[in-house]
Amino acid sequence: MEYAAASLLVAMIMPFGSFGDSPDNLSPCSFVDLYNDEFQQCTDSSGGNLLPTDIFLWQNLPAFTICTFRCIIDGKDVSRICENGRWTGPRCKSYRVKRFWRRWRRSPPPPPPDTTPPTIGCPGNVYVTANQSETSSVVSWTEPTAYDSKDGYLGTTRSGPAPGSRFSEGVTTIGYSARDSAGNTAQCSFSVTVTVVRCPPPSYSGSYSCTGGTSYIYGASCSFDCSALGYELIGQSTVTCLSSGHWSNSIPSCQRVNCGDPGVLTNGVPDFPGTRYEDVVTYTCNAGYNITGDVNRRCQATGLWSGLRPFCWYSISCSSSPCLNAATCTNTLGGFKCACAPGWTGSVCETDVQPPVMSNCQNSETILTSQPEAVASWNIPSFHDPMGNQIKVQSNYPQNTSTFPWGDFTVQYSALKLNNGLRTECNFNLSVKPIPCPDLAIPPNAVMVCNDWNTDMLNMCVIVCQSGYFVPNGYSENVLYVCGSSGNWSPAGPMPECIAGTPSYIRNAPSFTDCNNSKSRSELSLHFIDLLERSNFAHICKTTTCDANNVSIRC
Repeated sequence: MEYAAASLLVAMIMPFGSFGDSPDNLSPCSFVDLYNDEFQQCTDSSGGNLLPTDIFLWQNLPAFTICTFRCIIDGKDVSRICENGRWTGPRCKSYRVKRFWRRWRRSPPPPPPDTTPPTIGCPGNVYVTANQSETSSVVSWTEPTAYDSKDGYLGTTRSGPAPGSRFSEGVTTIGYSARDSAGNTAQCSFSVTVTVVRCPPPSYSGSYSCTGGTSYIYGASCSFDCSALGYELIGQSTVTCLSSGHWSNSIPSCQRVNCGDPGVLTNGVPDFPGTRYEDVVTYTCNAGYNITGDVNRRCQATGLWSGLRPFCWYSISCSSSPCLNAATCTNTLGGFKCACAPGWTGSVCETDVQPPVMSNCQNSETILTSQPEAVASWNIPSFHDPMGNQIKVQSNYPQNTSTFPWGDFTVQYSALKLNNGLRTECNFNLSVKPIPCPDLAIPPNAVMVCNDWNTDMLNMCVIVCQSGYFVPNGYSENVLYVCGSSGNWSPAGPMPECIAGTPSYIRNAPSFTDCNNSKSRSELSLHFIDLLERSNFAHICKTTTCDANNVSIRC
């Protein structure tokens, strides 16, 4: 395109001028309206100060500013002055330029490109511990949204599992991204860490089996076997992995049965290398004494010495005191007879038949707790032998304090008298249960429908009004009353009464006509199961016990 004037010295920028304004004496003038030919200089109203050139395109020039140009066509200098908001004075001949300039200034410059990305914020890292007997966990969170200064709220794209998914053990990274209309993107991420509590592998020389194989996770139980002939289990036969990562009791050991000391021989000597399974004791009498009984005795798998301990005797008359252990001797024709003291028997009262004497055996106890485990302590029973012989005491719990989950347990103490193999036992039961729930009062003209399974752990009930009665305003139909290990019913507060009025079926609520009618009871049971399956407690209906036949109905 051919121009009459020289090329412009500055970039053309649409001024923030006063188009359409009403001019007055002090109104400024737009430099763009003035610009023409080859710009020289501008001075202020006093005619002395040179105005800086780098502001001309961006700001209006004040009133009475004088600007000078050099015309390209004829080389003359012209000056124009800002008066009444307009430039006055001569112009250079530049029709084409002026026409182009006016056309250009009607088109605003394009906006700068959008380079600002959206903003997006992920939730913080999530750390959960798997529930009992599980190696994964369901994790939920609120998905983030993105916001862009130009486009407003934006949708996000997720990489990884959705909220409410089941996460396996370990760390899983979840990412979110968003893109605005200009192509700018933003990303964020967080991690879900699932920890599975594990107990250390049992250190046991015999055979054992554990639920869940060799994972030994929280809730797993291990049973130890020591059934080989002549061996016995020392400790508790079953241990459970607790939430602390420790076993509920010490790991037992499998050892050869110990028969204990075979005892002394009056007027004789016992000889034995050991007292465990298959060891043998041999007895000999002192000079001048005869032996009666078993000369050799073997330690058996039962923990008892075979046979009976022999005795050494000197004469066949009472004059030599042949009767033992405080027995009374009576001479007979050609011999003698011994009357044994309590706890003894045998021809010369040589056999001890007195079992260990026990005292202070603990009574059975029930422990109520709101937690899934409880610590129980008990008194250790006392055992003694009136004859003064050695006693061996064993228990299935090494300590008199232990942690128990909900359930029933038997604590046993057994005292074995080593010289005769007689036992005395102390057995008592420990029952660990959740705090029981109080019975709910049944409102008049209503029935109480409850679960009749797993009631030690969770009780759930619903009130159903008789036909022709309904729950008054302010109360809801089909409210599930729940009581767990705390022993408290929720929701709390008084239960609504069923009042006469609008029939229940019009209110889309269940009802019954006769509580003892088999059809009504069946319908009430099915309604209760359906209510459970649609509630937050639907998980308890994943077992076969969640059945209409296991529903309790109280009139």
